[in-house]
Amino acid sequence: MFKKNNIEIILKELESDDYKTGINVNIKSELDHRLVYMNPKKRIHIFRKDIISERNISAAWKAYIAGLAEYIFNKNNIAAPNWVNKPEYFLDELTYCEGTLAISEGNDEYKKSFIDIALPEFLKRNLVITDVLSAI
Repeated sequence: MFKKNNIEIILKELESDDYKTGINVNIKSELDHRLVYMNPKKRIHIFRKDIISERNISAAWKAYIAGLAEYIFNKNNIAAPNWVNKPEYFLDELTYCEGTLAISEGNDEYKKSFIDIALPEFLKRNLVITDVLSAI
């Protein structure tokens, strides 16, 4: 359904100054939409190589994409490529997706509860992401 370069379009967009902080829920959703309709083999093919190392994108987005790649491989019972474990793809501080921050605004206990349901491929990178590849 989507051409190979559709992920490339998102990566180029992430290099803009608009996405230098945090995990923007709109671009995350767009990435999910593009991937969810792909054949799983194509998803795996895209993430076999490190597609972010040479990109001028934020540390949060690099961690997100590495976590997403690891998640995709895990869901297909395939060992993730070594590049996902590069130290630069792990954050020093706990980071929440903008959507999580919006719905938990003013309620720290509610915000902390998302840690319990965060996907492990992301949480180990200090990203609190609770859902990926569920776009409809």
